[in-house]
Amino acid sequence: MSEVYNRLNEALTACEVALSNPTDWYDVCIKVSNILTSMGRFDDASQWNAMALDTTVDVVLYNVRVAALHTAQGNLDQAIATYHRVLDLDPNYAEAHRSLARLYSRLGKIELELHHWDEFVTLRPDLSNTDNNYRLGQSFQENGYLDRAAICYERIIEQNDQNLNHQQLDQHQLDQQVDDPQADDQPLELDQQQLGAYYNLAEIRTQQQRWDQAIACYEKVLNQDENQALALHKLGKLFLKQKDYEQAIAKFRETTKLAPKFPWAYRGLVETFMEMEQWDEAIATCRAIISLVDDFFWAHKHMGNALMKKGEKMEAIACYQKGLQLQGWDTCVQKDYQFTQDHFSHQLPIWKKHLQHLTNQENINALQIGSDQGLTTCWLLDNILSHSSAQLTCLDQQFSPEFRINIGRSGVADSKILPLEGEVSDLLNTLEEQSYNLVFIEDPLKQAKLMQQAAQLSWLFVQAGGVVIFPSYSWKSPKSSEQLIKQGIDQFLDSVAGQFEILHRGYQLIIRKNIPVLMSEFR
Repeated sequence: MSEVYNRLNEALTACEVALSNPTDWYDVCIKVSNILTSMGRFDDASQWNAMALDTTVDVVLYNVRVAALHTAQGNLDQAIATYHRVLDLDPNYAEAHRSLARLYSRLGKIELELHHWDEFVTLRPDLSNTDNNYRLGQSFQENGYLDRAAICYERIIEQNDQNLNHQQLDQHQLDQQVDDPQADDQPLELDQQQLGAYYNLAEIRTQQQRWDQAIACYEKVLNQDENQALALHKLGKLFLKQKDYEQAIAKFRETTKLAPKFPWAYRGLVETFMEMEQWDEAIATCRAIISLVDDFFWAHKHMGNALMKKGEKMEAIACYQKGLQLQGWDTCVQKDYQFTQDHFSHQLPIWKKHLQHLTNQENINALQIGSDQGLTTCWLLDNILSHSSAQLTCLDQQFSPEFRINIGRSGVADSKILPLEGEVSDLLNTLEEQSYNLVFIEDPLKQAKLMQQAAQLSWLFVQAGGVVIFPSYSWKSPKSSEQLIKQGIDQFLDSVAGQFEILHRGYQLIIRKNIPVLMSEFR
């Protein structure tokens, strides 16, 4: 077979020469056709035979045929180069973009794949059906190309609107024939991809803070299907973001009537009451949720927050304990930890996932910067640093009384935990370089510069393979919506580019260190 491929390549080379000497064109194309026939590729052979008989040499079509042969033989780089040659000759040749998209997909080059799919559907909208646009939109959205994803979803919605108008016109004509006054009121159903296009476009517009456009998407869904509880809930969240509490409450309540077992609508109500500082309404809603389903940790957490605002400390502590227990931390109740706030229960499953390899392992060293009431400290001691040889060092300017009380309730030996008070930068200089498997950095002041400095200094003390957690990475200032902590952390990440991999990025950021760094590089 290798001999046949060599003959085919020689024939293709002869075709290149024949492009400038058309008198040989027939002979070389027939030669390629014969070789393909001997390989059993009869469709390809027929195409080359037809090209030989054409009195005018079509250079674009010739390059398309050559690119297809390279693809079939697995010569992907040559195929790509040839399709690009096609586009140089004819920038509007849509099929070349489709072929390039498929080739780049095989090579795992996602950005180039998406670019050429986008070009293809732009040039040939008649071939870009709902399925193509939806898949392309999802790919763009997943890879952060929001504007390009939005265009794909808008194509689907535009096509749906056109179909809707046609169907309404047809229905109206039919109604006149059958004289059915109620038929005009029948909703026209959306398929799953059309529905997904509305929801995904609304999500993009929400991320871009284009609230009116996001609202319009959800309202279109409800106009076509009034039973879409999720659309009602999403509208409630949008109104809550805009501080339109009356509208938010109305939409959340509509959602609970339409879908009584949909928990997030109740959560939306609670969050709205909390923002309005209507503590009694928030508590009553939480109690109602818990009476129906006791498994929602967030209901206990929010009730604890509202109770604290009312000064009912002991009842609030019991709520926080219950919420944390529902997240899998049973010893929180058994040891009666006295937490009067909870910024951790929603993050707990993510910590479990990324720290499980450290659980009950020998000689694990952890470093915590910022302690607050010791909630995360106690969880680490109970769940991760459970081996007798594991140790935890805590740094803070000053430890709170609640921290000391809760550490005392943990029951761990004094030798297991080392609390150090003072300036963090000074305390870090007393520690051994690259000696920690886990570093957790919290900044109670939420300042970008302080977070960047803390991250930069602590990086020196992380072992290769060690995990670093920034629990408030995406925290926003309630006054300005600035992501102050994120700014500082991102500046730190830029300074150590290539030395880490991201394990999780959301509200919190978790990274793993790859390369040991010598202290001399920073001093």
